Amino acid sequence: MATIIPSINVPGWDEVVLRIKIIESFAKEVDVDTVHLDVTDGTFTKNAYWHNAADLFLLETSLKIEVHLMIGTSDNPIEERITDWLLPQKIMRAILHVETSNDMPFVIKQCHEAGIEVGVAIAPGTPWTQLVPYLDHVEMAHVLGVHPGPSGQTMQRDYVFGALSHLRVHPPKGGLIEVDGGVAQKNAHELVQAGATILVAGSAIFDARDPREAIRNLRGSFFR
Repeated sequence: MATIIPSINVPGWDEVVLRIKIIESFAKEVDVDTVHLDVTDGTFTKNAYWHNAADLFLLETSLKIEVHLMIGTSDNPIEERITDWLLPQKIMRAILHVETSNDMPFVIKQCHEAGIEVGVAIAPGTPWTQLVPYLDHVEMAHVLGVHPGPSGQTMQRDYVFGALSHLRVHPPKGGLIEVDGGVAQKNAHELVQAGATILVAGSAIFDARDPREAIRNLRGSFFR
């Protein structure tokens, strides 16, 4: 069965912590052990939400943390900024976009030397083939199904399912294939059938009246 990871994409650190605590309060009941923190600073994305790595020094949680680094450009690439996210030693996995790096092997090496897993990511408009040079060296491939930015967008189905059709045949070394953006009960079953092993969901969980029940319903939809 695929894993569900709640996504936290909010403007401020206090809101990040609040949502982590919400998930933490019932995580064992719904078999969730990881949260996904979106990091946006207005470079790779049009919006700027929480993006201060130093805040992680203060974080106390029983949950594992993966950070989705939607930051950087070719002029200000992620390899010049990755150290900030490695220093707190609080994250389990860093998700890195191929679009934001001029030297992805260097960034992957930096993360692995710090004991952090790596997911390489693509966003709509980027061919899945741009992941190929890195798949043998990372734990996860990440398909972002919406344009980088705010949560609540509609998934670009053709893009996501097209990428999954290839990644299930050519998976990353670690075997993990994550889909993020527009994940909901209506498409969860199809995504898992297409090869996704991790589903990241934000608005489908936190916009629900009961986030705990939303996770249960999302997992239940795997079997429809």
